Amino acid sequence: MSSDKPSEINLETQTDTLDSLKECIQHRTDREVICGDSIEWLNGYPDGGLPAGYCGFTSLPDLSEVQNIFQTDTVSYKKWFTDTVALFMRKLSRGSYVVFLQSDIRYMTESGEVTQWIDKSFLCSTAAEREGCTLMWHKLVYTDKANSKRSTGRPSYSHLLCYAKPKLSTDPIDGAHERLLSKTQARKERSRQNRVKPTAEVKENEDTNPDDATTSPSEPEPTQAPTVPRIVQANYRTSLFAVPDIFFRGHMLWPKGIGLDSCFVGIMFLKDVANATGIIDPFAGQGTVLAMANSVGLPSIGVEISPKRCRKANNLEIDLDLISPCMRKIALDIVAARAELAESGVVGGGK
Repeated sequence: MSSDKPSEINLETQTDTLDSLKECIQHRTDREVICGDSIEWLNGYPDGGLPAGYCGFTSLPDLSEVQNIFQTDTVSYKKWFTDTVALFMRKLSRGSYVVFLQSDIRYMTESGEVTQWIDKSFLCSTAAEREGCTLMWHKLVYTDKANSKRSTGRPSYSHLLCYAKPKLSTDPIDGAHERLLSKTQARKERSRQNRVKPTAEVKENEDTNPDDATTSPSEPEPTQAPTVPRIVQANYRTSLFAVPDIFFRGHMLWPKGIGLDSCFVGIMFLKDVANATGIIDPFAGQGTVLAMANSVGLPSIGVEISPKRCRKANNLEIDLDLISPCMRKIALDIVAARAELAESGVVGGGK
């Protein structure tokens, strides 16, 4: 019996796949970096108005990075964080996916006493519930390669979260949709689509012939109830994304940046599983996400408020040799699995 469980990766015997990866990925240079306020930029689009086919990948600022705004007001920060995640999801087009890399906050007094733990995965999922988005996967990336240091300050892991914004469809219900809907929902949907609105009633009495009533020339043609758009649940094949649930974040280009392995994993999912045609990062920083998107063949759009970081984000280039051999091998497996599905007549792996 076949199993969906991915095979273990033997790093000792694994050959370097860098050349193979570069052969199947075409580098792009389509990158737009906008210097401005991310919230204002997002609010400049109508709901669902960001470019169709583009997916999101970002990391919202930590409390320490916006200390001048919130000082020690964690309640206001958590509200701002949740509202901003919801805003980004709301502006994405239907059928898009969005990835967040966020580190929790162990909030302490100056004397080192912990007063609360801010779980950013909870805040992201709270925003997703508000916007009708679905959590598709949740990975943990650890920041200590040896994974042995005592954790006293910043948590030694980050959340890598992927959400889907479902499509709306007016197509008649079919078997695939019926499997995703509950039996009750499917039954109601079929009943609604097949319902006939009577425009003339046949008076029943002893002299009425039932056969005449059904063949009366004055009876109008049946009319179908108007179709109401319904949500189509997003999905993806596990064979296309057999990535470890916990892994090292990878090389860091700058202290507050995104680890390259975690960035690479998210971008490859959006490209080869979610079928993204471009990447948007409204908190671009020095451009790790934007450059990684270009390195695997996707155009990118980023927003950054700091002019200095904007210049760096516009010029940053990432060589795939900075990605760990393990993740390069996984990326090749994703490409191969996608090609196999395409040959068998299955288009894409998600959406």
